[in-house]
Amino acid sequence: MNETQKMPWKRISVEAMAIVASILLAFAIDAWWEYRIEREVEQEVLANLLIEFERKRVELDRTLDTLTGSQNAAKRLLMFAGKSLTSDDNAVIEQKLDELYYFTFDPPSGALESLMSAGQLNLILNTELRVRLAGWSGLVKDYKEDEEELDYLIYRDLVPTVYAINPLPNVEDAAPGFFQSQWQEAFKDVRFMNSIGNVSYWIESSIEEASLLGGEIDQIVTLIKIEIE
Repeated sequence: MNETQKMPWKRISVEAMAIVASILLAFAIDAWWEYRIEREVEQEVLANLLIEFERKRVELDRTLDTLTGSQNAAKRLLMFAGKSLTSDDNAVIEQKLDELYYFTFDPPSGALESLMSAGQLNLILNTELRVRLAGWSGLVKDYKEDEEELDYLIYRDLVPTVYAINPLPNVEDAAPGFFQSQWQEAFKDVRFMNSIGNVSYWIESSIEEASLLGGEIDQIVTLIKIEIE
């Protein structure tokens, strides 16, 4: 092979490098574009999550307020044990029994559930936020278990016990002193006092679990705000 037939290796190398570079650049542009789209999606997801968790906080505060009132009512009822009741105590007892009822925690959860069910939690870049979001349902489950136990104790235990001890006839038909004497007997009844004691215990447990939820909501909201551009 003479000199005129030699392969132009230098030119071929340059052209090959140019082709490789163009391919790599195309990949880089695609990756950048995909990353940008994912970040736009992430920002939309974060915005929806922020709205949802701020609403959760409002719902939880309402629940905590009524739980606190329920706990105060239960403690007040327990103070009547062994006490000689007066006519004025009657209305207080019935008022405190009414105050044992509370608002359940039923927060909005569509945004997070959609994210989890679609398997898109990895869209969230912040590792701590991702972990907290993944663990949120477990915390809610723990609280709801306490709430279910409390509901059972109030509606299936305490209320039937109250009506068994004090059938509460029409006020017009009640003899003078009827309610006072009935409540006096109720506060001597072991079943009744145990029911109130159990309700008080589970209200306190529910408040503790709800407070944990509140702290977690605050942490998640803070992390979301940091990530929102």
